[in-house]
Amino acid sequence: MGGWLNLTAQFLNLWAIRIAVLSSFAAHLVLVLLAGVRRRKASGGRTLLLCLAYQLANWAAVYSLGNLSFGSTSQEQQLVAFWAPFLLQHLGGPDSISAYSLEDNVLCGRQAINVAMQVGGATYVLYKHIYIGGGAGALLPASIIIFAVGVAKYVEKALALRGGNLGNIRSSSKKKQPSRLALIKTRRDELDDERALEVAHNMFPFCRRAMVDSSVDMDSSDLDTSRKVFSFWWESMCKVVEMELSLMYDILHTKAAMVHTWGGYLMRFVSPLATAVAFFLFLFYSKDGQRRADVIITYALLVAAFLLDITWLFRALGSTWTRAFLQARPRSWIYRAVLRSGRWRRLRQVVVSMDLGRVLLPTAHRPTPRSYRTWSGAVGQYNLLHEVTRDTTSLRGRAAKKIELEESRGVELSEDVKRLLFERVRVILKSAYHDSKGRDAYSMNDNTTYWGQDAASRRHKKLKRFRLGFGREFQEDILVWHIGTQVFLSVIDDTSNAAKTTRATAIKVLSEYLMFLVAVRCRAPQPVRSDPRCLAEPQSEMPELLELVFNVWVDKLLYAGTRCSRESHAKQLSRGGELTTIVWILAEHAGPFQIGLRGPDHEKLADNKKLEEPKKRDDGGGVSVGPPRRPPPPRAPSPAFGQPEDAKPKDSRDTMTVYATLYAVD
Repeated sequence: MGGWLNLTAQFLNLWAIRIAVLSSFAAHLVLVLLAGVRRRKASGGRTLLLCLAYQLANWAAVYSLGNLSFGSTSQEQQLVAFWAPFLLQHLGGPDSISAYSLEDNVLCGRQAINVAMQVGGATYVLYKHIYIGGGAGALLPASIIIFAVGVAKYVEKALALRGGNLGNIRSSSKKKQPSRLALIKTRRDELDDERALEVAHNMFPFCRRAMVDSSVDMDSSDLDTSRKVFSFWWESMCKVVEMELSLMYDILHTKAAMVHTWGGYLMRFVSPLATAVAFFLFLFYSKDGQRRADVIITYALLVAAFLLDITWLFRALGSTWTRAFLQARPRSWIYRAVLRSGRWRRLRQVVVSMDLGRVLLPTAHRPTPRSYRTWSGAVGQYNLLHEVTRDTTSLRGRAAKKIELEESRGVELSEDVKRLLFERVRVILKSAYHDSKGRDAYSMNDNTTYWGQDAASRRHKKLKRFRLGFGREFQEDILVWHIGTQVFLSVIDDTSNAAKTTRATAIKVLSEYLMFLVAVRCRAPQPVRSDPRCLAEPQSEMPELLELVFNVWVDKLLYAGTRCSRESHAKQLSRGGELTTIVWILAEHAGPFQIGLRGPDHEKLADNKKLEEPKKRDDGGGVSVGPPRRPPPPRAPSPAFGQPEDAKPKDSRDTMTVYATLYAVD
């Protein structure tokens, strides 16, 4: 027993530092390969591996530097000490990831302290083992070169974290930035992926200001510029907005803000040259007395560092951030020599074709340039009726109930559903700033105040006799409308073909998506009772009724998107994106506003002031579209969602249950 423990102790004393360095190197490579997986997907084995690699890279480097600082001085340790500058490069991380979460950006001050401590530790290691230890040959200048590159990369990461802090972005967004937008003004013109990304770069200042709750001068031309996104068809409009959010991801979670500066480009040109010089210096360094394994590890670190430096150089030059950087300097000679000559576009084609993510993955799963920058279209789904009726007697069901595990599934929106949804959003937001007046015109106040009451007030005349109720609180309203919608869809599914239409599918997806946000993300209250006997199906008015229900759910989606905090939207960028975030950015394009000043629809609200009173209470069916208030208890059974006035429920207790649910009456 004692002999086994001694052998284990000897092995750890000899190989612990080497295992830690190799672990740091392996974690660095994992970050290089998997840094972008969170743009489109927030879960899975690759995301878990990315998280582990991010943590391991920091731990292994810190442990190795600490071990070397207190180790004994010997000729054998000189080569091991040469690895300290590479550990600084690993701590600096790849260009494709700086922060794993927004909290890393918030703690940028702590990261600055870590930089000072680790740089000091690496300096002490080189001084102790190489300078004093007698390594004044070729190893000393090679160490200094790699050390300088490692310090530059580590400091750059700290500055990227500081630049990704929302508070610092808010301060920088207050500076006036000239507009460089040259949009296609015709609505019928579609944008290809490259053109859409170029438009997204030019519109990105609006997305950045919205993300940090900064303001736009209402009298400037920038507001009209931001609204030009609605001049495209829905597909191009969504493509531009999704790419804007992807660019915001670059600012928050990568080094893009530091890479695409004069200093960033200079470092990427110098770094591979410096690494190559260090490699040749090491070739002439005498390896006598060194372990063969240590020499192999050193060559691996040098070659990998050189190849990665070349990769970051070409990726930086071929990035569309470089095009935006050059377009902001149209009078410089480099703009004429690189951009106008067409050389940059040829370089970008080569860089995209040699991307590691495209080369290593199978052909069927290789990402396209568009899929890299756009939203995946996946939305969470939560069916409350399914949850309360699912089997809890199985082992899996009992375990889920025991630990209060929320089961949810996601679906990917079809093109038809996306078209229907975003065309409706486009119509609503466009009417908020156009000169359209009357009952059919929305305002930004409507979008941010009501959650379906406006759509109900604008319903078809044939549906005026139907009574619709809205909850006093938004979560309460989603809960009741979700139950009513699910039962309504199940009823028409059994009796007609209306449930097979795209509009019915969109209603189901929106209902379960908003319920997912309430039940899973916000932890809503427990389910309430709902009786499907309260619902009836008017066959002759089914198209209008489906349109009404769809419009109500779109209004709820707009309300949810505009009412979420900026921080919650920013967090979703590293979780694959969110539908509410896309809708919110579209709303910001339609009408950003300044706190305390008149909004973009101020004149419209004044012109429509006389129309607001009739909207507060609909004469036909008693639809409450203003701020919901508690009405007196019903004296007799009243019709429910989707039921005509002349239809009488079989049990008056159903009406009282709905009343108590909607208005929280005990």
